[in-house]
Amino acid sequence: FHGAFYHGPLPAPKAKLTLMKDGSGQVLPLGRELRIPFGWRSVDFAFASPSFQDEAHLKPQIRLAGFEDEWRDATAREARYTTLPPGSYRFEVRFGDANGQFGEPSVQAFRILSPWWQKPWFFLLVGLLVAASGMVAGSLAPQVLSVTTEKQAPEPL
Repeated sequence: FHGAFYHGPLPAPKAKLTLMKDGSGQVLPLGRELRIPFGWRSVDFAFASPSFQDEAHLKPQIRLAGFEDEWRDATAREARYTTLPPGSYRFEVRFGDANGQFGEPSVQAFRILSPWWQKPWFFLLVGLLVAASGMVAGSLAPQVLSVTTEKQAPEPL
């Protein structure tokens, strides 16, 4: 050990996302916010820490903002979330060193899109169909009633 080369403690370890896949198995580009169809709403992440610190002492933590609020320890260098509901999410990963000092998280934003049956246009279409059915039923009701009444009237002798 030569004191002239010592510059203090090592900086906190950095985190780097290395891979993101959707439920279809397609590898997605990292960096910008992604839009994932409802049918492929499971996501997989892989991550690493490009650090000169002993890998055995690095402690990864993850969280999916929009789904969970607290950081949790990761037992592997990957994470999987299945059947996420529609909405906006941010996957975050960070690494801590043996002293409990955590570096800046690496972040990937994405959105799970709503299925077609949860889109506003679908509710509007259903509402219009219900209204049209009600109008048709309302216009036919007097005619059906008059035919029923005629059949029930006694025949003159």
